[in-house]
Parts: sequence; structure tokens; C-alpha cells
Amino acid sequence: TNVLQVLFNMSDVAVVGQFAGPEALGSVGSTSILVSLFTGFLIGMGSGINVVVARYIGARHDQDVHEAVHTSLILSLIVGVIIMALGFLFTPAMLSMLGTKPVLMAGAVSYLRIYCLGMPAMAGVINILLNLFFVIVCHLAAAGVALASIISQYISAALVILSLRRSGSVVRLERSMLRIEPHKARQVLSLSIPAGLQNAIFAIANLFIQAGVNSFDELMVEGNAAAANADALVYDVMAAIYTACSSFMSQNYGAGKRKRIIHSYFISMVFSFAFSAFMDCTIAANRGLGKSFVPTVIVIMGSCVFRIIWVYTVFAYFHTIESLYLLYIVSWAITATAEMICLRRVYKRQRQQIVDDAIGNISASCDGCAEGIIEMYQAYIDGEMELREVNAAFNARYVSGEQGAARRSCFGRGW
Repeated sequence: TNVLQVLFNMSDVAVVGQFAGPEALGSVGSTSILVSLFTGFLIGMGSGINVVVARYIGARHDQDVHEAVHTSLILSLIVGVIIMALGFLFTPAMLSMLGTKPVLMAGAVSYLRIYCLGMPAMAGVINILLNLFFVIVCHLAAAGVALASIISQYISAALVILSLRRSGSVVRLERSMLRIEPHKARQVLSLSIPAGLQNAIFAIANLFIQAGVNSFDELMVEGNAAAANADALVYDVMAAIYTACSSFMSQNYGAGKRKRIIHSYFISMVFSFAFSAFMDCTIAANRGLGKSFVPTVIVIMGSCVFRIIWVYTVFAYFHTIESLYLLYIVSWAITATAEMICLRRVYKRQRQQIVDDAIGNISASCDGCAEGIIEMYQAYIDGEMELREVNAAFNARYVSGEQGAARRSCFGRGW
């Protein structure tokens, strides 16, 4: 779906460029960063919702799944309406801040305002056919492709909702359950808003990179614009993988299958690629374990603040296209390292919490057992062994008589 979203946006550019002329093409193209900013936020928010729902599915808490799905639908609609209103009202100001040329301003404002009307919905295949109809038959140029986008989005949204209404699974939509559950709303917003901001942050950082590209000649700017289309396709393929990573990790977390949690992370790393994979998959892994705020702060520092500093220092000094593009791999490496450290600590802390909870339950009936339990399960806390392996090793020692009589009454049955 991420790749289709990019292809739909590319179809806007292709159709308007082929049949409406260079001025209309420039108007649509000048809004691409803002469109990425808005849609990126909503896609990120959707990935946060996936994590919450997947966790309850893994835990087989059907009632919680129902409440999370219906709460998420209402929250998504509210956020979409807010973004639609902000985008519609502040379109001229945002385009002016980006330095949109006056000759392109009218078409760009028209395109972006109409496009924002589709924010509460989603994208659809019919977009391409409507692009051709509105541009070729109705001669609406930039406004035509924007109309095609929002109509297809609402049609797609209606079809998705109809599918969920007819679903026989736990995610079935029911009108009687359409309400906001406060606890589920807090869970969804605590994960989805930081996830949405994370996607939006990349678009903000890219504004400064684009300013650096614009300091070169026209040929360099055109070449960068052409490469940006391929970059969007590559990124969205990778984004689909790390979205799946967070969903699978969250589902296994809910099911209590600890070993599969880390396996999901490593499998996602294998199917993704390059330096950015380490960053994005690790961010998704943290989100899958229910942590989103700290990873988002790391992204802000590593992929936004650092890039801005790089543009005004390293790039300003060398002023070569290589020194500008190099910031991508450096910022990815720094952010990935910090995210991996964060993931290791989160993963270890959650294992420690499981042991601590067990100590609290056992201490009441067994005086002085806590120290032995911590020692016994330290390999589990460190991620070197799983609970089953620790228990099997202890039982083997117990049967062989290696454990003292004092501990037999506490640990004879394992955990």
C-alpha cells in the first residue's frame, strides 16, 4: 500500500505533465514536500495503531481488540479533519515559506487545498483513471489531479470500512461500538502521535537538504528531483517492512512469545537493506515493545537536528553535492546506533520486570528466595537464554542433586 501511495502521487505528476503543460506540472511538484509531510504523519500514526491492535490480538483479548479498532477509527478521523483544516487554511503561508515561485503559486495553492480535503480518507486505484478524466476531458490541470486524489481516497475509505463491516474476525466494525474508550485512546495516541511526528520530521529535515540542492545549478536540481522519485519508491518498500516488524513484535509481545519478539526484529533486518534499515527497523522494534517517545526524540536529534547542523557546517565548508548526500549515511549510522542501544535497554528492562514480578509473587511464601531467583534467571534477563531453557537447566541440576535442599522447596517445579 505504501508503494501504491507513491505511484498514485507519481501519476498526478505524469498526467498533468503530459496533458496540462509545464506550469501545471511545476505547481503540483512544488507541493510534494508538504504532501509528504501530511501523508507521512498519517501513515506513521497508522503504524502506531497497528502496534496496539496487534498486541491485543496476540494476547487473545478480543474485547480489547474491538475497543482499540473502534477508538482508532474515530481518532484517525479526528486527526485527519484537523490536518485537513490546518492544511486548507495555511496552504498559502506554507508555500510562501518554501519559496514557491509566484507563477506557480495559484496552481499550487489550488492543488494542495483540494488535496487536503482528502486527508480524513485514504488513497485508491481509481485515482489514475480520474486523473486522466479531469485533466484531459475537463481541462482542470492541477486542480483536476487533486480532485482525482480526494475522490479516490474517499471511495477507497468507504470500501475499506465496508470490508471491515463484513469481516467475521475480531477487527469487525460495529456501529454500536463506535465510541472512544479513554484507556485505549491514551495507548493509541502515545504510540501513534510520536510515530507520525517521526515521519514528519524527515520531511522537515529534507527542507534544509533541498535548500542545499537548490544552491547548485539547474541541471543538478533537475537530477536530484528525478532521483527523488526512485528514492520515494525505495523508502516506501522499506517502510512496509519495518511497519510489519513493529506489528509482529507487538503481537508476539502480547502473546508472551519472547523469543519470537527478537526473531521478528532480525528477520525484518534481513529483508530490509543498507544503513537506513538498521535505523528504521530498530525504531519499529522499540515501538513494537510499546516505547515510542524516546525513539522519537533520538530521531529528532539524529535525523533532523544533526542534518541541519551538517548542512550549515560541513556542507557550507565543502559545498559539494557529495558532502551534502554524505549526511544521509552519517545521520542513519548515528541514529541507528542510538536506537539499538535504546532497544537493548528496553528489551532487558522488560525481561527484568518479568523476573521482578515473579519475585514479588514468590517472596510472600518463600523467605530469602529473591536473591536465588535473580541469580538463576540472570541469563534470561541478559537475553542469553529463554525461560524454558533456564527452567530446563535448573530441573536437570535439581534431578541430579546439584541444588541444595534449601532451594528445592522454592524452585523444584521451575517457573
